[in-house]
Amino acid sequence: PAAVPLLMVGVNIVFSLACVPIGKLSDHMPAERLLALGLVFLALSDVVFAVWATPVGASLGAALWGLHLGATQGVFSKMTADAAPEEKRATAEWLRLLPDSLPARSGSLSARQPLSGWARPLLPRLSSGCFWGFTAVRSVRNPKPDASDS
Repeated sequence: PAAVPLLMVGVNIVFSLACVPIGKLSDHMPAERLLALGLVFLALSDVVFAVWATPVGASLGAALWGLHLGATQGVFSKMTADAAPEEKRATAEWLRLLPDSLPARSGSLSARQPLSGWARPLLPRLSSGCFWGFTAVRSVRNPKPDASDS
């Protein structure tokens, strides 16, 4: 457990080093294929973490996780920018990142509150679930129009 922050640093180092080469690759590869590659990196990372419980295994798992982030996060930003109207791209990116920040924020709040038992792990899941529920209802009520409609 004491090495977890060091592993997170490793994840972010690999992530930052992978962004430029994977970004160049994304200019020549469909976004869906790059996302699939990122999911392969994530699956391999999970397998390594689960099977190889040594410092070397943890380091390899962290490196694969960093490659997963490098292969997916830039593509998600590009897809968001491509899907949003030009004047609303910043808002669209903010909305894309919001689901990650709400559970993290509520998790840090719940860590400071005197919650105990079942309530402590419930708060981050509840905020994430509420956001995704709102997003699902909103997308059903206001579907994106087809390009042929405009």
